[in-house]
Amino acid sequence: WRGVRTPVTFGAPVAAHSVAFVANDERPAFLAALPPATGPALRLMTHPADNRSKLLLVLGRDGADLKAAADALVTGGIAMSGPSVQVKRVEEKGPLQPYEAPAWVPLDRAVKLGELIDWAQQLEASGRAPDLDPVRVDLRMPPDLATWRGPGVPMTLKLQYTPPACVSEGYLDVSINDELLETQRLRIANEPIVATKEIFIPFYRVRSRSELAFGFRFALKDEAQCRDARAPIVKAAVLPESTIDFSGFPHYARMPNLAHFAAIGFPFTRRADLSETVVVLPEKPVAADIEAMLALMARMGEATGRPATRVRVATPKDATALEGADLLVIGASPQQALLDKWADGLPIALSGSVRRVSRSAVRLDGVFDWLGVGAPADTTVASQVSFEGTGPVAALYGFESPVSSGRSVVAVTAIVPEQLARVIDALDDRQMRRAIKGSAAFVLAGKVQSVLVGPTYHVGYLPPWTGAGYWISQHSEVFGVALTLVLIAMGYGAYVVKNRIAAWRARRRP
Repeated sequence: WRGVRTPVTFGAPVAAHSVAFVANDERPAFLAALPPATGPALRLMTHPADNRSKLLLVLGRDGADLKAAADALVTGGIAMSGPSVQVKRVEEKGPLQPYEAPAWVPLDRAVKLGELIDWAQQLEASGRAPDLDPVRVDLRMPPDLATWRGPGVPMTLKLQYTPPACVSEGYLDVSINDELLETQRLRIANEPIVATKEIFIPFYRVRSRSELAFGFRFALKDEAQCRDARAPIVKAAVLPESTIDFSGFPHYARMPNLAHFAAIGFPFTRRADLSETVVVLPEKPVAADIEAMLALMARMGEATGRPATRVRVATPKDATALEGADLLVIGASPQQALLDKWADGLPIALSGSVRRVSRSAVRLDGVFDWLGVGAPADTTVASQVSFEGTGPVAALYGFESPVSSGRSVVAVTAIVPEQLARVIDALDDRQMRRAIKGSAAFVLAGKVQSVLVGPTYHVGYLPPWTGAGYWISQHSEVFGVALTLVLIAMGYGAYVVKNRIAAWRARRRP
């Protein structure tokens, strides 16, 4: 869950509610007396450190058994009762399809708002006129939806309301992310009313995490009996059959864009079970490395509504494991050898007291942050600055995988392992999280500084005509020059043809 921390220790018991992973050949010393496991199992016991807290044991003969027990726990694949349970078999399903995340809006059809609510009365509004409590619906979707063409995202609202007796006018205010989108006038009559409204949400208003709000307003007549504070409660509703339709939009985004990672874990969460993700830890990970990994896995599970049961863990020496996957590289430098190996090709590097930062030839474009497809065309390195410092620094940076074209790397790094927690702190803080963007984000004391520098690449696909329009939008100067040359050529051609026709007519005259 977002915001949850799981401090990690090796062997030493901690007097608090804890989870221990216990294999037959590798177990904490204070659990050495436990009998060997005969297979995957779960056991809940009183913590021996204080005889008050609870200790959940994930048991197995080896690592494979531990994973089977953990999968059964997080997916609810077994019925659990009593202090212990033996995991006989876990139903193994295939990897999830792209964008098949339980917490995301379905993208293959128009989805009913009733499918997106958390409780039965969520779409109902009530209160005393003139203003009723607004109806709110959360939307979660991938950030690579190319919704920047056309009128926007279509939404069909079916409304049901009974106007108060003293009402003169009625309105529905539709907002997204606390910004007014549109105000619709409501029909007034002395009877229950069911109405349908068609609305388009402009592409630039849509974010990975959005909140729709529907506010009913009923203006009262200026009469004494209509100003009675004891007026009856008015009820209205957005019917569950109302729909919003994200189908038909292509998936396309220019990368790197750390704003996508900070908001919803993209591109790793493209597969909700993280089946195309490899977490790369140092050869000898310390507690801070594993704590950062667990915190990031929890954030991604919260983002998708699905535990990361198919994520793989590797080290820099596992070269073949790094191919064909998106890489989440965790570790301080120089403990994380992979970042040192790739350092010369990265615009930013942290190593001990030396920090190298590349400066872009252009400034970070705000449109890029909103759309993910409008980055400046020129993000080449203008200069590089190396400096030394002793202050705490942690960083996030993204780039295309050096081992697999079209795959992404997000590195979570710091000067020392203990400072990795600064990145998690920044992701948990709303204001700091919004400051994470571009290709690199430095987490300093209480603030985040982001830059967009270095090569960019694309993920996804655009249809030919849409792709041509996008290319023109990204190269408007080139297109303008080319169009001017074409017009000049056409004008010159017309001039030549006109003169030849005039000469031909002159020759035909007697």
